[in-house]
Amino acid sequence: MDMADFKTAVEELSQNCRQYLGTNLGEKETENWLIEPLIADLGFNIHSPEVVPEYKAGVRGDYDHMVDYALFTDIKDPSPVAIIECKALGTNISKNDIRMQLRQYFQGTESEHTHIAILTDGNRFLFFTDSEKDNLMDTDPYWEFELSDISREEMEEMAAYCKDKIGNTASHLKEKIAKLKEREFAKELKESLDRSSIPSWLVEATENELKNRLNRRLTLRVKQKLEPEVRDIWKEICRTRTCEIKNEDRGQSADDSPAPEPETAKADSTVTLAALVKSGNFSNIRIESYKLGKDSEVAVKNKNVSSFMVGCISALERENGLLSKFGSELPFVSEEKRKFFNHSVGKWYISTNYNNKQKMSYLLEALKKAGKNPEELQIKLCTA
Repeated sequence: MDMADFKTAVEELSQNCRQYLGTNLGEKETENWLIEPLIADLGFNIHSPEVVPEYKAGVRGDYDHMVDYALFTDIKDPSPVAIIECKALGTNISKNDIRMQLRQYFQGTESEHTHIAILTDGNRFLFFTDSEKDNLMDTDPYWEFELSDISREEMEEMAAYCKDKIGNTASHLKEKIAKLKEREFAKELKESLDRSSIPSWLVEATENELKNRLNRRLTLRVKQKLEPEVRDIWKEICRTRTCEIKNEDRGQSADDSPAPEPETAKADSTVTLAALVKSGNFSNIRIESYKLGKDSEVAVKNKNVSSFMVGCISALERENGLLSKFGSELPFVSEEKRKFFNHSVGKWYISTNYNNKQKMSYLLEALKKAGKNPEELQIKLCTA
């Protein structure tokens, strides 16, 4: 059957399905009037060993597990290319117990060549495979369509499950699903970046990890302090992963990507803020002192980046009123004292609840606002 004939046959079956919707069609009638005709349209002879009804798919206790249909492209091959579990028209096949039933059947085939499992009520068709672990059906379908409202594009997609093509389709499913998941992940990253929001699953995972480590529930104070840190980490993950996906879309491998800037931030050395930010080396930074332009060298209490950042901001406020002029424009500064703003300079409050990279980047922004050259800020590093 060529593509034009296949589409015509499916359109006729789709029209029949629309007529049956809302009727009390039982499971057997659904199989006879909707499912078997579709199997035949896919090129399988339903009156031959190519289509085996009530196929044995494992044993539980004294009972055999029988899946409604098993499809074979080669009757000499004992492994079905796909199995189909059917329910009466209108059955809610999204229910977990129904999906688990098919999952048991799928695992019961014990075949390394069976990669397609279909759950249907004659109208809605859910396609499953074992992309995560061999012979263990995934929890969620990788594709679905409704016969009563099938589109031309879905018909073309379904043609890949015709008898002469389904074997090739099955062998490339894992690769196809990996690409689909990659695109979905890229879409989620983009949406999160557009909203500047943290996805709920990341918040939940972070809270659960902290609960386990602290062995107690998180207080509101801890959550408020944690939020900007998680947001910054999430944005960095999004930025990095988006770049990787763009490179992959252009066919550029990780090995072809531009080489990173050489690290300039070494212990017992003096660097400028601009060079430090450019280097991207922000791990385990400890600061002994800093000097801005012709000012005297300033020792940093506790040798941490937060003290360094606040000290520089204070100096810029004293010298030219940085905060008075630009405080409301700087993302880490607020006039209103909030719980997660933990340093004060006059009436202004400075948040240092960020990773070192963010702190350095924000300080760079403040210097530019104050009309200072980042090359003039000399930082003397020390051993952690």
